[in-house]
Amino acid sequence: MRPEEYEIMFHAETAHWWYRTLHEMVEDGLRRHGAPGGAVLDAGCGTGAMLQRLQAHGPAAGMEFSADALRFCRMRNLTRLARGSATALPFADASFDAVLFLDVLSDSGVTDPHEALREVRRVLRPGGVVLVNLPAYAWLRSPHDVAVSTARRYTRRQCRELISAAGFEVVEANYWNTALFPLAVLVRLVKRALKRSTSDLRLASGGVLNRRLHAILCAERRAARFFPMPFGLSVFAVGRCKAPLRSQ
Repeated sequence: MRPEEYEIMFHAETAHWWYRTLHEMVEDGLRRHGAPGGAVLDAGCGTGAMLQRLQAHGPAAGMEFSADALRFCRMRNLTRLARGSATALPFADASFDAVLFLDVLSDSGVTDPHEALREVRRVLRPGGVVLVNLPAYAWLRSPHDVAVSTARRYTRRQCRELISAAGFEVVEANYWNTALFPLAVLVRLVKRALKRSTSDLRLASGGVLNRRLHAILCAERRAARFFPMPFGLSVFAVGRCKAPLRSQ
């Protein structure tokens, strides 16, 4: 990710409608599938807003490759931090009950998503879960992806296959950000045509519009309890680990 994007993320992450919705989905996913109060690793914790929320519920640690991102985490007074790679997690076997990979496996810095998920299996306890968020649809690649170093986009089926191939039981895999899909597609296609290389985090990060967009996605989440979304800008999935992958 471009260094300047971390500063944008730091200021937007606690209030921006997209982040707020994702963080609420993670908390809900942990309640439904994880061990309440268990040890959680936010692998690729960015500037730390999700980690800050997690630490209010139980023991949580963050890991990041970027020194810039970790600096912003410390500005949030976060201390349980480690610098490392998604494909070589700096933690002992069976250390966590849940691991988060929020828009990490799609990052250009992760050269082998399969190896990253095998590392998750190694550090998870039996019955632990991995929560994954990924950007959807390769054809939606835009200047936003360049700005935040997104190398890969996934369909729901590809997401399920990726998690299953690493030895997880997929217990949930759904599209989200469906209601705003048409508008977002239009914005990204226009930015692509104009060759603007800014990220989407600058859009509606405060004020009335931000609150309304968050309310729309909250309504979408309630609807998704009764029927799955047929498409969306992102895929959110949960995989359960039947047994840890022991290091050799």
